[in-house]
Amino acid sequence: MKKLFALALLFSVVLFFAGCSDDEVTPPAATYKISGTITDASGNFLATVKVRLTGGKTDSTTTDATGKYSFTGLESGLSFTVTPVTPDFDFEPINKQTSNLSSDVTLDFAAKDGITGLWVSAGTNVAPLLDIIFAASGGVDTIYAEFFANKSYTVKQINGDASVLNYTGTISNAKSTVGNIYTIITNQSTPSAATSEGIYEIDRTQNPHFMQYEIVLTSGTQNVPPTPEAGFGSTNGGALGTINIQKYVRVR
Repeated sequence: MKKLFALALLFSVVLFFAGCSDDEVTPPAATYKISGTITDASGNFLATVKVRLTGGKTDSTTTDATGKYSFTGLESGLSFTVTPVTPDFDFEPINKQTSNLSSDVTLDFAAKDGITGLWVSAGTNVAPLLDIIFAASGGVDTIYAEFFANKSYTVKQINGDASVLNYTGTISNAKSTVGNIYTIITNQSTPSAATSEGIYEIDRTQNPHFMQYEIVLTSGTQNVPPTPEAGFGSTNGGALGTINIQKYVRVR
């Protein structure tokens, strides 16, 4: 009897360990990473940009000195959205997604030039100096300025007497070392060739975005353009005060 009991006990132990075989141990879920590089419109690395991760996991990080970010330990099979967030730049698309994660994924972002898009200036937003210059046409009623990614632009100026002026050309612009102020040079091609220089600043905290824009004709003149260091109202050394400051609201 004791022998039979011992055999039964041994058989039970064997069954127990057989039930705990490696074949039935659930392996840990595979994990992957989402990483990428964030640059400006010219391809320069953007450091300290906040990057948000949502979806299968919520997290955030900032880009390093070479514009790189990384989210690791992301569970396979889930979906994620990555969104760069900075008041200095706009991105298009504003975020990128990956579904059913099954491998490491690279999601790069290039900021579009902040001035790119359609802007409108009307009413009291029009620079008072323009009303003086175009007084014979009833002043300036509305200005539509559109800047394109290829650095070209078109401007439609509607005067108080309903007459219309159209301008086209190209721009070169660069971020200054003063806050969020950019320098800009416009090379007008129509209706006549002309070069103007100035500064602008976009406030992205407002919705829609708001832009201050001060520029002055420099070709064939002795005009002195405003500078980021001197700030807005510094055209011709400040002689014009604020009457040369144009204010725009983004349409798209």
